[in-house]
This record gives sequence, structure tokens and C-alpha cells, in this order.
Amino acid sequence: MKKLYLSCGRSSRVPRMALELIATPLGDAGDITLRAIEILKAADVVIGEERKEVSKLLKALGIEGKRLELLNEHSGDDDVRELAALCKTSRVALVTDCGTPGFCDPGARLVAMCRSQGVSSKPIPGASSLMCLLSVSGSDMRQFLFRGFLPAEKEERHQSLNELAREKRPVILMDTPYRMERLLSELAERFPDRRVLLGCDFTQSTETVIEAKASALPALVGERKAEFILALYPGAADEKLPARAPGASSGAPNSRPKERSKARKPQGGYRAGGANDSRPGQSAPKRKFTPGRRKKP
Repeated sequence: MKKLYLSCGRSSRVPRMALELIATPLGDAGDITLRAIEILKAADVVIGEERKEVSKLLKALGIEGKRLELLNEHSGDDDVRELAALCKTSRVALVTDCGTPGFCDPGARLVAMCRSQGVSSKPIPGASSLMCLLSVSGSDMRQFLFRGFLPAEKEERHQSLNELAREKRPVILMDTPYRMERLLSELAERFPDRRVLLGCDFTQSTETVIEAKASALPALVGERKAEFILALYPGAADEKLPARAPGASSGAPNSRPKERSKARKPQGGYRAGGANDSRPGQSAPKRKFTPGRRKKP
């Protein structure tokens, strides 16, 4: 164990002209890494999408006095250029609301700008909804297409769905919680007999994994609004494929998320707990990281 901590310290030395991309928890605060905490403490500047979310993260970790900068869909090229320039004079860490930054979010623009200015990017790995889904797929996923978010505009979205019909590999899709019902309905209509693996709220108390035919998903999920990612498989699904999550009643996927949906607010919060919070003989309670706006893996 001593060697592990020594190794962590050496790997987190202040880099020269580098942007450090730090993965943050999807739902359970216990998923934050030792290395991520160490680098956030050492950083001069922390960049995030929303000031409130970054502040909550740092406060939960007991980190104060950091300069905060924003990078989101409203940031212009000049803003991104200025942030890249900061990496030449300061130690800069980039985080996202949850998950890994630079992947399906504005962080990719900063990475590209840094590279054009001779600034390297250093990944600090951690939570990823994509890897969560692949790990529970039970399938050979050596080849798959990550399609991510389909276009919101009707004609472009229709064209993208047509392209999916011709794809011979499993396709990974995701969207915002309030668009989940729409996407599942579209898949049920266009690919009713296809096998779909749906993962919702990974690492949270409402985590659910459902494997079913696309045609069955709308009824199974109902009006649930959750952070989600799914795999759409090619070809017709096995007729023996379960129509609901193992161990759950047919109404369970709908009833529990509805309560969470009502309580869940866009702002979210970060509540960290420790293993010592549990009583003797009991497992530690779930530590939660409730993200705000969600849009990435």
C-alpha cells in the first residue's frame, strides 16, 4: 500500500505546459480517485462547465481558494484560446459535471486548441458511463460504433436513424434524461425486433440495467427521466430475451425512477460520505454525487 501512495505522488508532479483532464464520479462520490483529488488540490485553475457544479465538487473535497473558469457551449473561440494560454503559465485542471471531460463535451475544443499552441493534454482516468455499459453487456464488444447523441433537428435525426439501420456493429447511443422517452420510442418504431441493452443512473441508488427488444422498452421504462446510455445491437433479438430487468417486477423500472425524477433537480449536489458512517456488521451507505446538467459518458 505504501508503494501505491508513493507511485501516486510521483505521477502527479506538476507537468510543464499541460492541461489535466480529470474524470469525476457519475453518481457515487467514492469513485473519485486519489490522483484526481491530489491534482485538484495542486491546480492553480479549475475549468468546468458550470461554476456551481465545480464549486460543489471542490467544497466536498475540502478544496478552497481555486480560480474557477468556465468552458461550455456558450464559450467562443477567443474564450477557448485564453483558457489554452493559461496552461502555459499555470497548472490547469479540466472537469465536467460528471464522467470524463473532453468526451462528447466542450472540453474537446480546449484539447484541440491546446495542441495547436504546443500544450499537451494529460488524462486522469476515472468514471465512464460507456465503460460501465460495456462491462455489463455480456457481449463481444471488440467492435462497436459510438454514435453518442443523435441530432435534435428532425430531418438530421431521421437521416441518422436511417444510417443506424445499415450498421452491422453494435451502436452506442445516449442523450439527455428528458429525451430518453423520445429516443426509446424512435428505436421501438424503427427497430422493434432489435436487441437493446439500456443502462440508467450507473453507480446511483436508482441504477437499472434492462435488456429487451426495442419494442418493449417504452412500456418498461415509462416516463422515467434518468442519465442513460444504451447499446443497439444488429439483427433480430433472441425470442427468449427477457422483457424486463432480472429480479424486478414489471412495474419496478417505472415506479422507482418516478420518485427520483420528482426529487431530482437540475442543480444537483455533491454529498460525500465515508466507510466509517456504517454501523458494525453493516456495509457502508452509498455515497452520492448528484450531477447537474448531464450530457456525456
